[in-house]
Amino acid sequence: MKRLLLFAFAAIVCLSHCQRKREARNEFLSTPAYLGTIPLVDDGPPLGQIIRIRPVGRDSIVVMDRSYQLQLFVNYRFEKLLGKKGSGPGEYRSVVDFKTIKDTLLLLDGSLGKIIEYSLKSNRVMNEIVNPELTQMSGFLKVNGTFYLVPRTFEKGTDPSKCLLYTLDEHNNLRELNFHYADLQSDKVEFAVWPYVPVPMRAKDDLVYFRLPFSRSMWIYDVKNNKVQSFKIDLDYPEHVEVLGFLTDLQQQVKILEEFEMVDDFFLLKNQIALWTIKGKFRKPPTSETCNLRFYTYEGKEVARFSVPPFVWNVEDSLLARWDVDTIDVAARYPYRITWKEYKVAP
Repeated sequence: MKRLLLFAFAAIVCLSHCQRKREARNEFLSTPAYLGTIPLVDDGPPLGQIIRIRPVGRDSIVVMDRSYQLQLFVNYRFEKLLGKKGSGPGEYRSVVDFKTIKDTLLLLDGSLGKIIEYSLKSNRVMNEIVNPELTQMSGFLKVNGTFYLVPRTFEKGTDPSKCLLYTLDEHNNLRELNFHYADLQSDKVEFAVWPYVPVPMRAKDDLVYFRLPFSRSMWIYDVKNNKVQSFKIDLDYPEHVEVLGFLTDLQQQVKILEEFEMVDDFFLLKNQIALWTIKGKFRKPPTSETCNLRFYTYEGKEVARFSVPPFVWNVEDSLLARWDVDTIDVAARYPYRITWKEYKVAP
């Protein structure tokens, strides 16, 4: 009888501890400070399916549709086309990724091998770098005037000496940095046919943070010391992922990829790194059931995890804003709307 009572008491204590832990995790994010649904007034050139949005401060966004056309919206109303599509000087064809830094738009063209910088105010080309080797890149970032880039693919059988992090020198030639395929060791998933996945990159305090696709680590490049370090991320991966290295059937590979939880983007906050993850992103649109926010300290300790609606961007150190693009009616004059809310992050 005593053993039974002790077991019951221990179970109650354990449940109470778990409940307090769950409540503490739920307090990590505040309730939304604001919730609204705003029509995206696209009274400029028609928008196709929106595939990416980047904020410019709190009241403006840059939108890219499937045609790679870039448009600036101010207060959710069309303001101007950004740049010009084409193959000539200052023109772009296929945008791998784009970023906004203050009043500047930077884009990486994976077809023409270009990095172009546009002024958001004047729409003038401020800088254009042309290098055919840029077509091999899937992640880029500019830090203190220097570009850092991560290549598009690595597969089963990749040479261990292959560089996975580059910079551009004063002549805009790629220069290898001290990070190679061999440094991944067992912390990778190898493919027979590599799926294209952009590489998110951000910087803080002379450190470049980047997340390689299908790696269970956050990688950090120390600019001053030319050294890479990392910490593990507890992602949900399927078992027996080694089979992907032998699958040449793309459909079979995609079926397995649906089981991967992937870091689609991350945000460097004051005291935490917030990772936005998606599971099953290749054939289905993201939902609240497939998206998570995972919070890690800069030392690599996970402190909170939440299921969230899709699409999150960082507003400032202590705030995260969530946006979701909905199609109201394809026949409507303004067929898109943006639903958004802000979350306060615990210090």
